[in-house]
Amino acid sequence: MNTGQMLLVTGALALLGTTVLTVNRSHIHYGAILRQTEIGIAAVSVASSRIELAAAKLFDEILTTSGATTVNDLSSVLGVDAGEIAHVDSTFDDFDDFNGSIARDSVVGVDVFRTFANVYYVTTANPNIRSTARTFFKKIDVFTTGSMRFDPNVGFAGGDTIKLSYICSYFRP
Repeated sequence: MNTGQMLLVTGALALLGTTVLTVNRSHIHYGAILRQTEIGIAAVSVASSRIELAAAKLFDEILTTSGATTVNDLSSVLGVDAGEIAHVDSTFDDFDDFNGSIARDSVVGVDVFRTFANVYYVTTANPNIRSTARTFFKKIDVFTTGSMRFDPNVGFAGGDTIKLSYICSYFRP
């Protein structure tokens, strides 16, 4: 082998090495993006499930025994009532019992999520701002966060917080 051929072989090996490193780097980068997307989708699913649990309950505690004709009939305190246990969903009987609740949900093969819910009254004039008075509209904000665990393939995974909101209303016949 002469010097010219040796230089060509050396150049080819350098080019091959650069190409392999670039492909590897791209593969790892897209793997991390794919993993973050998977965690994000699962977090939205967990938050949606939490909202569905709350939405399936009665609007207010008073509705378990009678109806409400004015806003003064509604609960002034949002959260668990007597006989209910904080953070135990099976004891909740109305929408606002989820106020301040914390849940831990595991999606197998994805992550462990922590969910916090906040319930408050809102008005139709501006449903994005808390109402200081009782209304026939309650809003729940659900915050879901991944566990921020270390994955050797992609580094730290999880940790982002997903916020979903839902407004529940009471219709007076």
